[in-house]
Amino acid sequence: MQKLGRFIFMLFAVLTATLLLYAGALVYFQGNYAPYLNKVMTVPFLESSPKSTIRGMQRAMTETDTLHSDLEFKFIKNSEKKPYAIRTKADFDGGLANKLLGQLKVENELEIQNLTYLFNFESRSSDKYNFLRVTEVPAIPYLDLTAIKNKWYEYSQIKKFSEYNDMMLSAKSLISVTSFFNRLNRLPDEYINGSMVYHYETTIDVEGLNGAYAYLKSKYQLKQNINFDKLADFKFELWIGKSNKRLYQMKAEYEKDSSLIYFLMQNSDFNSKVTIEEPTLAYGSHDFSVDLFGKTNFLDLPLFGYLINLDMTKFLADLDQDGLYSGWEKIFGTDPLKADTDGDDFIDGPEIMNGYNPTGKGKLFVIE
Repeated sequence: MQKLGRFIFMLFAVLTATLLLYAGALVYFQGNYAPYLNKVMTVPFLESSPKSTIRGMQRAMTETDTLHSDLEFKFIKNSEKKPYAIRTKADFDGGLANKLLGQLKVENELEIQNLTYLFNFESRSSDKYNFLRVTEVPAIPYLDLTAIKNKWYEYSQIKKFSEYNDMMLSAKSLISVTSFFNRLNRLPDEYINGSMVYHYETTIDVEGLNGAYAYLKSKYQLKQNINFDKLADFKFELWIGKSNKRLYQMKAEYEKDSSLIYFLMQNSDFNSKVTIEEPTLAYGSHDFSVDLFGKTNFLDLPLFGYLINLDMTKFLADLDQDGLYSGWEKIFGTDPLKADTDGDDFIDGPEIMNGYNPTGKGKLFVIE
């Protein structure tokens, strides 16, 4: 009887010790993956819930002053008639304080009708100045864009960019208090850059995102009608730091019929010092408009469209004979049925080619 009692006691002690060790491991590692259940086992009440982690991540990212981001984007359309692909890679060093500060490099590749076109640029933004340089232009027959290549342009006085910075600050405030993700499924924890991170599968809270954009649209009188409902079909993955709640990585994928969309963002170097070197020589934004519209030949776009079997009819119509295709009329906000939109006795096309505003007083980009 005593032996049986000792056995039961020893068995109970071993089971208790095992459970304590297992619980300790769960607490220490903040989750243990059970392969047969395809779930992460956690200790209730001793770990942040996924929703709490997401909210913490959004707050932590809005409070992050600077970071390094590597971005990759792909949009591939494999239709039989007109297949094409857009591929973009970018890296950014900087952050958003009172305005977007930092340096950005972007590489764009467009593949259409078995032809590849490159368009690369970089920008630098400091407290006082914003600079832009186009480093690669597409080699398109009958369309010469070399006049703007490898020149730094300063655009600090462009009104739209100051409005953009203010809008970004409002969006930053919204992110800190609104959840944009739901249906969280936890995957095994991982290490990224020496830090242990949560790994989640999730979907976008479309209703919350639409509501946030409606607020920004109303506040800043945005003209674009954007509906984020299609994002409900995207599969998202998030990698969030366990200790600092920062977003180390985000991936989004969408695949349906002949379309593929892929996005990857990798963040590192949080709150590291970013040094922004201003170019020794930079041209004004007025020079950019003259170089682009006064020294670039757009006249043979119809021929280019014909060569690549691209229907450009809607873009190329010039109903008021002012030298601007309908596509440009829409971009600049001019009246497609009126050659002199602002009634200043200067035709819209020549105004733009000389760097002046066709819809009012002053130059095209610079605030007077």
